[in-house]
Amino acid sequence: RGRGGYKKTLNGNYMNGDRGKPEGAVSAEESNKKLLQTRAEDALEEQLGFPLFTDGEDKLGWLMNMQPSSAEDKDTGQNVSAVDCYYMCQDGTMFKSRQPFAPYFYLQ
Repeated sequence: RGRGGYKKTLNGNYMNGDRGKPEGAVSAEESNKKLLQTRAEDALEEQLGFPLFTDGEDKLGWLMNMQPSSAEDKDTGQNVSAVDCYYMCQDGTMFKSRQPFAPYFYLQ
């Protein structure tokens, strides 16, 4: 348990902050702004040929790029850290996937 009596959420990945939260946490208003910005970026990237892949048949593609992002947790509605991965398929189509992650992840 840390100082301040704040209750740690799951893996500490939530970006929605308040008083008594760890340093660097953002307010709910900033979190909402970030979520709106992410949605606007998704719309633009879809127009540029990188639709967000969320469900459907499996896709195979080459990873072209990665960038930090954020996503809304389906269970809690909280804004969480994520990484956007951009892929190109063999037939020339492109797509993007979003993977929520704790501040660190391990690739094997």
